[in-house]
Amino acid sequence: MTLMTSDAKLFGLDLRGLSSELREAWSALQRLPLLSRLLPASMVQVWGGAQAPVVARAQGSNIKWLDGSTGLLQQAQYAAVLLEDDQVLQRVLKLPQMSPSAMKGAIELDVQTMTPFASPDTLWAYAVRPAARGGGLLHVEVVLASRAQVERVLRQRVSSLPEGVYPEVWAPASERPVVLPGFGETSRSRSEAKRGGWLLLGSFGVLVLALALAVTPTAQLRLRAVDASQQFSRLTKSTSEVMAQRQALAEGGQDLGKLQERVQQQINHVQVLATLTKVLPDDTAAQRVVFRGSKLTVQGLTNNASNVVALLAKTPGFQEVRLPTAVTRVPGSGKESFTLEANIDPQVLGMLAKTGEDKPSPEGEAAAKEAQ
Repeated sequence: MTLMTSDAKLFGLDLRGLSSELREAWSALQRLPLLSRLLPASMVQVWGGAQAPVVARAQGSNIKWLDGSTGLLQQAQYAAVLLEDDQVLQRVLKLPQMSPSAMKGAIELDVQTMTPFASPDTLWAYAVRPAARGGGLLHVEVVLASRAQVERVLRQRVSSLPEGVYPEVWAPASERPVVLPGFGETSRSRSEAKRGGWLLLGSFGVLVLALALAVTPTAQLRLRAVDASQQFSRLTKSTSEVMAQRQALAEGGQDLGKLQERVQQQINHVQVLATLTKVLPDDTAAQRVVFRGSKLTVQGLTNNASNVVALLAKTPGFQEVRLPTAVTRVPGSGKESFTLEANIDPQVLGMLAKTGEDKPSPEGEAAAKEAQ
């Protein structure tokens, strides 16, 4: 099964007649008064009969008569020969609404059927009369002429035409002349197309410039917003680094505080032992001294365990001094075996506690108060 097809349709639209329909629509737009003033046009000297030349404004096949003043004649760069009424055949067709290509094909078929001239000798053109549209039918005016007769007319006019100008051939119609193809209209069409291209390019440039002027403030605001966002991102990144350092510093400070707190709670074992040696009576022997944090456990022998407890309870730095177990007497020695527990105050017997030398004397405190 073949997959190729010659049916040039897209979504039900016939693409073969699209270009001709676009040309017809563009031609209809060119006939609008406002647009016709903006599009490039050509000044044409028109020679017809024995009259002096007149000037016409031509845009493609759209022709508008002007006066024949000397200034306009000098501006005219092209020339045309207008045939007489008795040199052409005119025929009016009534056709239904159809595409431009279908209309041209129908008119060409009618011309081939009705022309009295040979096929190579037949010149024809047509014009649709918009004012005559009605009832769903189009009034199409067809003009036929003989090529041999047209060339004979041109030879007769060659002496009066501007030198070096190949004229166009126009045929009379009811409203305005029609241009017979195959003569000097090609150069004018190319010139108008070229000027139209430059005009379109200039219009596009103006549109782009206007669009740029309109978009520039928005683009500047957008660029500023992007730049501000980038700066904010950089600031956030740098700030995050500073915040991370600050957080690390704060955590380090917390660790230092915890370390300082632990140091403050640390007991000075040497000072505790020195205090025990100083406070305990001579008849007391400490057999075992155990430190568990701030808790002190002393096992030993003494003559009077209650006296030892009383002495330690009165000593600064020893708190909650007690005998957790019963005191037992050692047989044959008269000594009492005891186990003593006490809580050590780190403010007095700690590593950071001030010694007696560091503490100010009462006289020093009084002098300081008098100085204040």
